[in-house]
Amino acid sequence: RGITGVEYHGEPPKISTLVEDISEITAEGSSALVFTQFLATFERIRQALTAAGIPFFEMSGADSRTERERKLRGFDEYQGGAVMLMTLKTGGVGLNLVKASYIFHIEPWWNPAVENQATDRAHRMGQTKSVQVYRYIIRDSVEEKIEVLKELKSRRFDALFGEPGPTSVETAADVAGDGDQSNSNRLSQKDFEFLLS
Repeated sequence: RGITGVEYHGEPPKISTLVEDISEITAEGSSALVFTQFLATFERIRQALTAAGIPFFEMSGADSRTERERKLRGFDEYQGGAVMLMTLKTGGVGLNLVKASYIFHIEPWWNPAVENQATDRAHRMGQTKSVQVYRYIIRDSVEEKIEVLKELKSRRFDALFGEPGPTSVETAADVAGDGDQSNSNRLSQKDFEFLLS
């Protein structure tokens, strides 16, 4: 249950796929970070990891600083593969999680900077392994449109500020969509309409 008034009674395909992937990763002794935006999804993943017997640690905005530090230490010192399950915003702030060599984003966020900030937790100083990032996107859904929207915004940003850039103010405005704030950190009315189309 993630959207008010909508219930899903089976196990969501993303969660069963995640558990399969995580089972293989932890069995080989590797560790992973799992990011979700929604507390309901967080709880479902927590239950699925418990049922599968996968070692994991969890962190959400409800944890005090002391609890976070304890959980981070536990994850870092755990002998063998483990999972750190976090809400996207909690995992995006000031954490060093280089134990992980796999990152899973369960739902897309329309602002790629938020996802990138969370992903960077595993790319800190001291990381000696390559890090693989997975984003679970459901085809023909609003999630797929979010990814298209992020790509469009990225192209517009690059056209405005990348090399080579527009040669005039008029060209830049045309590329940016006549000042609709397409490259800003806010979701515009036009963006929202696209997501619902």
